Amino acid sequence: FPVTIFLGSNLAALAALGARYTPAPLARFGGVLAFATLLFAIEHFIGLGSLHWMWPITTLTSLYVLRRFASTVRSNLRSEAVFLGCLGYALSWRLVDANLDPIGESMTDLYFISNYIGGERLPPGDRWLGGEHRFDFYYGFQFYSGALLGRWFGLSPGVTLNLAGALSYAFLGSLAWFAVA
Repeated sequence: FPVTIFLGSNLAALAALGARYTPAPLARFGGVLAFATLLFAIEHFIGLGSLHWMWPITTLTSLYVLRRFASTVRSNLRSEAVFLGCLGYALSWRLVDANLDPIGESMTDLYFISNYIGGERLPPGDRWLGGEHRFDFYYGFQFYSGALLGRWFGLSPGVTLNLAGALSYAFLGSLAWFAVA
């Protein structure tokens, strides 16, 4: 629960910062995408390891941004409520049934996240095949981004999988709300 509060303040600050240039749902998603892309590029040269020491810094910075841009935050309240509502719904759904479905792709998703969660130089070593094998699938960016979230808050791969999945639904829900509104 505390992670979602810290995460929510960081995402609200991204929305407030970008809202001068684009609508809040796009600013929130675009900020996360830009940040994850930047770290993805950096980690192809140097692995950054565990990043859990950064969440207090980013959370304090986000609280400063939220206070500094209070008028923008007030104008984004509806957008934030939709995003948090979608996130709350998805998290409650995940909490009710957090088990991995052996028939679906949950096990594969967990495997992908666990390959990236160590924070080594990309592409990381393959945890399944081991040895000199590298985990270099072309569609790994979403799992890298999910693992980045887990590294940021010091979460286990399973919790990261559930939180990243719920966050994906929240992004999609708030973007759909924006498009329809």
